[in-house]
Amino acid sequence: MKDVIANEIHKQPVSALNAMITGTSPYSAFIGLDVHKDTIAWAVALPGRAEPEYRGEFAHQPKTVSKWLARLSTEFDGAVLRFCYEAGPCGYGLYRE
Repeated sequence: MKDVIANEIHKQPVSALNAMITGTSPYSAFIGLDVHKDTIAWAVALPGRAEPEYRGEFAHQPKTVSKWLARLSTEFDGAVLRFCYEAGPCGYGLYRE
C-alpha cells in the first residue's frame, strides 16, 4: 500500500530510519512542540544526525500561532515541514487549529 501511495504522488517511500541514516528526507525540517495552556515551546531538527535546536517559546494564541507558521514558511522557503507535538489536552486544541 505504501508503494502505491508513493507512486501516486510521484515520491519514493522513505522510512524514518533510512532518512536519518542517509540524510535524505522529503522534509526540510522537523518541528517539535511542547504545548502548554499559555505557551508553546519549540525546537527544530534538520534532516540528518545534527542535534535539534531549541528556538524558544511563544504565546499559545491563534493569532500568534498563525504568525509563527508564516515565519517558519518563509524561513524554509515554503518547503514541507513535519510537526510533532505532545498528545495531551493542550496539544489537541493546537492540532484542530
